[in-house]
Amino acid sequence: MLRSRSLAPVALFSIVLACGSGPPGGESGEPTPADIDAANGAVKQVTQALGEPTCGSTPPVASLSPSVTVSPNANYDPPTCRNAFVVDAPGLAAGVVITAGHPTQSNIDPFTCLFRYGALSLWKKEGASYVKVGETFGLGVLVPARFGLVCVPHASLTVPAAGDYKVAAAAGTLFGPTSVVNVFRGP
Repeated sequence: MLRSRSLAPVALFSIVLACGSGPPGGESGEPTPADIDAANGAVKQVTQALGEPTCGSTPPVASLSPSVTVSPNANYDPPTCRNAFVVDAPGLAAGVVITAGHPTQSNIDPFTCLFRYGALSLWKKEGASYVKVGETFGLGVLVPARFGLVCVPHASLTVPAAGDYKVAAAAGTLFGPTSVVNVFRGP
């Protein structure tokens, strides 16, 4: 199973550090193993809410054809794949990057951006069923744009082998509602 490395635990640790009464861990402010475990636990809690174990059998509601699809609204929530927008992605080549996330926003304060997220799991067709081959989660990051900074909350995975896939994607705000989710494939 593939696992994408994410800065989500580091970002959540930074949020805890910024909101806490003092630095966690030792006097140096370096995160302790307990601090890192707490941040990883918070990310795990969000990804478990997607209900991924049953997403492979969930019928897709859209197709990633030719290269992008957007949920019509934030009300995606099939009973077999909680809080996920399920997309059919047939005929993907190995090495293609699949990305899902909250729509990019400009003029957003940095703290709010940190709470925006994108998450996805990738499922490869094996015979008549789908097998999960990867999952990832990403928090919002501020990046320079033409007229200031924009918040880019997304997560990406690379397709490991050519084949037919499903993508289960979600986007939203931590501790808040889901949002419209963009799913697209890169080169």
